Amino acid sequence: GINSTSPTYALEVDGGTQNTVIAARSSDSKAAISFIDNTTGGYGRATIGGIGTEVYITTGADGAEKLRIDSDGHLQIKGTNHATRYYRDALDRYGSIFYDGGTFNIKNPANDHTQITNWSDTVLAKFNHDTTVDFPGGVLNLGTADSSSGHLNAFENMSFNIDSDNDDTNRYFSWNKNGSSAS
Repeated sequence: GINSTSPTYALEVDGGTQNTVIAARSSDSKAAISFIDNTTGGYGRATIGGIGTEVYITTGADGAEKLRIDSDGHLQIKGTNHATRYYRDALDRYGSIFYDGGTFNIKNPANDHTQITNWSDTVLAKFNHDTTVDFPGGVLNLGTADSSSGHLNAFENMSFNIDSDNDDTNRYFSWNKNGSSAS
């Protein structure tokens, strides 16, 4: 142990009141610590390091950088089709978010829903596992004023349903022009 009279581990450093206890220094642009056990297969395959004011992590047999926290605090996940996974329960179920180079994908376990909420936990939109979408606020705006039209398209039949819970007799369907709230 270094400054430790009875170390618990092979290397234990007691920095006293010093907050930075270990400094890894390099004379080039990167400084890193490599973690090696009897299955790692070599240096640099499981590494945490720094480059300038950024932190990076390498993993895998190729030792490629997979994650970086840049100097602005942005979390960068690098590579092709790598996902952030959000695990629950016994780690056998997870939802993931990833970018495949052309599409931003959100995936969740079968029969789970995906919803968008605001900070007060109000549901703004809910994408159901049965491919239906709910907008609890009841308003869907299509297009942009003075620049683009709104369109509803269907490859097959299209239906419009009112009072789908069948408990009112005073509901109606209306088409309105030059108004945004059925006016």
